[in-house]
Amino acid sequence: MLRAVKWASGTRVEFACGHRVVAMLTAAGERLGSVAQALRCAPAEVAAAAARAAEDAASRRKDVERLLAVAAEAEAARLAGRQDGPAVKAVLSPPVPGAAAWLKAVGQALAGRGRVALLGAVEEGRAHLGFTRPRGEGPHLGQALQAAVSLLGGKGGGAPDAAQGSGPAIGMLEAALGEAARRVSAGA
Repeated sequence: MLRAVKWASGTRVEFACGHRVVAMLTAAGERLGSVAQALRCAPAEVAAAAARAAEDAASRRKDVERLLAVAAEAEAARLAGRQDGPAVKAVLSPPVPGAAAWLKAVGQALAGRGRVALLGAVEEGRAHLGFTRPRGEGPHLGQALQAAVSLLGGKGGGAPDAAQGSGPAIGMLEAALGEAARRVSAGA
């Protein structure tokens, strides 16, 4: 029996017999051998090796997230010191793939310093926008983003204090950030 699935008022059973069983077992053995070779272990140790690999990958992801947070804090400090006024407008180069996450991290770090972040980046043929401000009173960044992302020919959205979006018109990134800055200074 391969599996049983509830079907209407009964159960549907899938099974194989005869030469199909031999073919299925051969294919399963080959797949198990390939996995064991990739994990560099014996076929009997595949489950344990896969669990170790998953645990190691999760640990590395957490390390990358911590390093990214430190890098975002440093970038926010650099940007905050470079630009006067309540809003910081910049096009950033993400240190790792994931422009949206990088813009969000830097934006949150700037918001933690009491600044409005109007950030952009280019990745995989798209212009990305990430706007963040401290919670409370202030311009509606979701509305500012809608106006900016329309210049990029894309979409996005967000709340009054945080918004993200992207579009394919990379050449319009500076204009989109300028439009957002204009709206934020006018109170959006």
